[in-house]
Amino acid sequence: MVARIASIGVLVLVAGLGGYALGHRAALRQALPMLAADTQFNVAQRIESLAKLRLGDTAGAVADLEAVVDAGVVNTLQWRAWSELEPPVQRSIQLAKAYHSKCPSSADASLNGLLQSVPVLDSQSCSPALRTLLEQSNPGAVSGGSR
Repeated sequence: MVARIASIGVLVLVAGLGGYALGHRAALRQALPMLAADTQFNVAQRIESLAKLRLGDTAGAVADLEAVVDAGVVNTLQWRAWSELEPPVQRSIQLAKAYHSKCPSSADASLNGLLQSVPVLDSQSCSPALRTLLEQSNPGAVSGGSR
């Protein structure tokens, strides 16, 4: 009797694990095409920005890159509370806030409201380029044009 109950228990466990694995595989099968499309879009967008830089349209390239950053920040903060974000995602949002403290965004009004709740990042923990930008008195001007 005990052996039969143990066998049924093992069978239920194996069936549960098998069901979980199949469900997980199905979720991955649905997510992978979306990730591939997102990657293709990101590459195409970066190629467009690179082409603009090569053609001397620095202001256009900066505007494109800022739009991508702004959309990412808005999409992230609209749907998840700050405390729910993983530390690397929090840091990325803080970098965007640091950048926008010197180069405000005019594209999306909701961005400024969302960034108000984000803790300020110490400029010493930023990359050398961002730290230099934060220390400049007039960082809004870009070579090849102005924003």
